[in-house]
Amino acid sequence: MGESAFDSAGADLIPWVYDVNAPPPPPDRKRPQVKAVSSTGTRGKIAQLRYTVSDDSGRTREQVTVVKGRRTIFRHSTKLQPSDPHAAYKVEWRVPRSVHGALRFCVRAWDPSGNRAGPSCASLRIR
Repeated sequence: MGESAFDSAGADLIPWVYDVNAPPPPPDRKRPQVKAVSSTGTRGKIAQLRYTVSDDSGRTREQVTVVKGRRTIFRHSTKLQPSDPHAAYKVEWRVPRSVHGALRFCVRAWDPSGNRAGPSCASLRIR
């Protein structure tokens, strides 16, 4: 006994290299979920435009617009940020003193893959 055993073909002398390739994750095709929540404000003061947003990636960016009739009178975009489906979000807007009549605001959302949701619109009552 005491003798070393080896593969006469030399296979034991060459180290094995294992290359494990995991399959790529499936492409994200699911749109974020966004819902504008009816809000109120006062002329000349800050109105809080409230909404909820979520995505399976956990990150979204949003665009909030205030509309009077067909005309956009305010637009705000957020950067890509974490989103919590159980949180309420808000964008603040100083309501011009000259604004009268019915308004609404709309929210659109995008995830990191570029999937777009929206718009979700709600009434904005100004006193």
